[in-house]
Amino acid sequence: MESRKRKAYTIQDKIEIVDRLRRGESQAAVSRDLGISDSTLRGWLKNETSLRASLGEMEAGGSKRKRQRSAQDPQLEKAVITWFNQERAEGTPISGPLLQDQAKVFHTMIHGEGARFEGSKGWLRNFKSRHDIAETRVRGEQRSADDEAATSYPPVLKKIIEEGGYTAEQIYNADETGLYYKMLPDRTLATRSDNTKTLGFKQAKNRLTVLVCSNSTGTHKLPPLVIGKFAKPRCFHHTNFQTLPVVYNHSKNAWMTSSIFEEWFHDHFVPAVRRHLRKKRQQPKALLLLDNCAAHPKALMSKDKKIVVAFLPKNTTSKIQPMDMGIIATTKRLYRKHLVKAITARENRSLADFLKTLNVKEAIFILSAAWEEVTEKCIKGCWRKGLGDAFEIDSDSDFEGFTAEDLHQAEQNLRGQDDFSPTDLLDARRAFGNIAEADVEAWLDVDADLPTTTHLTEEEIVMNATATTTTAPDDDDDDVDMEPLPSMSTVMACLQTSLRWLESSENATSAQVVHMRNIIAQASAEARASCKQRKLTDFFQGHSE
Repeated sequence: MESRKRKAYTIQDKIEIVDRLRRGESQAAVSRDLGISDSTLRGWLKNETSLRASLGEMEAGGSKRKRQRSAQDPQLEKAVITWFNQERAEGTPISGPLLQDQAKVFHTMIHGEGARFEGSKGWLRNFKSRHDIAETRVRGEQRSADDEAATSYPPVLKKIIEEGGYTAEQIYNADETGLYYKMLPDRTLATRSDNTKTLGFKQAKNRLTVLVCSNSTGTHKLPPLVIGKFAKPRCFHHTNFQTLPVVYNHSKNAWMTSSIFEEWFHDHFVPAVRRHLRKKRQQPKALLLLDNCAAHPKALMSKDKKIVVAFLPKNTTSKIQPMDMGIIATTKRLYRKHLVKAITARENRSLADFLKTLNVKEAIFILSAAWEEVTEKCIKGCWRKGLGDAFEIDSDSDFEGFTAEDLHQAEQNLRGQDDFSPTDLLDARRAFGNIAEADVEAWLDVDADLPTTTHLTEEEIVMNATATTTTAPDDDDDDVDMEPLPSMSTVMACLQTSLRWLESSENATSAQVVHMRNIIAQASAEARASCKQRKLTDFFQGHSE
């Protein structure tokens, strides 16, 4: 009898088979179809997390490894592969000896001078096998947006959506952008002007990184993640971070890092998505599309493995990533639109005084208002513009009814023109002393290409690999002294005055009055709770014989 040759399954094969089981196919049916024993299938299911982690660490599209191998030194492994991926993302040619030498450097930094590590050819061979690294010829082609990959990806995404059973509500995209939150046209267009000094402009402190995220229908926009330079800026003095309309974090240069992104994913993105899908009465599963930024960890999924990440092809984000199709541009133009309104409403304060009060906290609330104004139609149009071919357009689709005019609107979003009207442009020119229209246009896009991540140093790579964290110092360089927290009696008096004004205003609504009364009730309860009950003996102090 002819013996049946057993197929050698790659890690990608194993994960695809596990996905079949997760979608409801019985183990018996899969076993009969593929000729795999039940015990083997159970083993793959048991090791699903480590299988996906191993696949995620490898370069996209190159997984041919059949066995899962773990490193003897996980910290060294993480440091070396982080360095390797960062250098390759920048096009740096890396040879075997160079990789060995870098591994020795990281081993010394992690374990000290006395620790022994040869970095032998055997270690190199095993490292390359674990991460599916192979030698290839470096070509001198320009590293630019890959039109072919961008065109071919929507059918790939469509297959992922169909196999995962995702609805449009369950598909998300997130991306970072840099924001010069207090930069004005004359700061940008006249950098040699003395006005930069007289207005106290400090570019290092006036920069934020902002991550925005929404699903493809626009029905779920997560609060932006804002990354500043300091852990506790002075403007946050007496501020409960939970009351901010954004998620705030910090890094040394206000850049995105892998640890910040991973924290946002698990602590904010996953819970928020589950809450949204519960409201929509949909299954608690989701797909998050990301670009290949070095700060986006490859092996990332929720603990129950139902919320997963997929990466867009390299060098295609400017072609197909929804956030880059106009959502970010619209948000930033709306931010500057609100900034112009705040400048024109500054009454008798000089522009210099206004800029002193425009701190991170104020910028956060302006940014939140701008993000709230980004419409579902804008978001849908940008998704259709970038990845429309991946979605079925039918009577049950969230994209049904989108016309050529809607796609034209997405083109306007891409250029950021839909939310900054000629009237807004005129207001901006007047606010800045009747400067030229071209100067305003240049200001609107001044930070369009602002970097959001940095090239990690060896020390930073080791710090991330060993899970060591440092706390950035407080921002003690603000130009404005922060006022002390008002007393509860002052708070109550101001709230009562505000209530009387609101109740007498012709423009007030009943909902606003009820909301104000609730705030007063909350303040009153906190005032009572803060009062310390006095003892009877306190009244007799100073009257002893």
